[in-house]
Amino acid sequence: MAAPRKKSLPQAAPTNIAEATQRLADYHQLVSAIETMKLDARTAMGQIEAARDAGLAPLEEAAKAIFLEMRSWWAVAGGMMTEGRRKSIELAGCIIGERTTTPSLKLPRGLTSDQLIDRLIAISPETYSIKYSINKPSCIAMIRDPLSDIGRRLESEALLAVTQREEFFIDFTGDKPPSSEGIATPAVAITSAPNRT
Repeated sequence: MAAPRKKSLPQAAPTNIAEATQRLADYHQLVSAIETMKLDARTAMGQIEAARDAGLAPLEEAAKAIFLEMRSWWAVAGGMMTEGRRKSIELAGCIIGERTTTPSLKLPRGLTSDQLIDRLIAISPETYSIKYSINKPSCIAMIRDPLSDIGRRLESEALLAVTQREEFFIDFTGDKPPSSEGIATPAVAITSAPNRT
């Protein structure tokens, strides 16, 4: 037996202009607090990262200097340390030695990507790949153009359609909260049914 469906609670709403004014004031205050907290967090993280970077810089320089020293030492002592039988050894909690890098493709100098692709196409289709993406603005423009044959084919053959809808929003007059580039409603936007264009 299926579990009984829970009835959704009715959506509360203001019943007069005074209540609506108060709820909008509450909304304004909440969104301002949200954006201020986000800005404070970004500022704090920026300060933490700056302090981290400042502390890491001398450590990384010191580690790099030791790495270069050990590379020079290994070039001289490596053969003796491994007796020519190995490429690396364990020493002082580290593994030191030489290893083969991951294969990488070296491209010719002075050749543009287009020129190289032309050469690869002439050699074999297995040497290159093509990535496609939908040009949505172009499709919308052609579908909206009543004189575009391609637009009609996009609708009839590709089954594409242009949709728009009316969306409820709340924005601020005057100054917006710090770092805000337009206020997005925290809750799900209230929309009407899509309109085909």
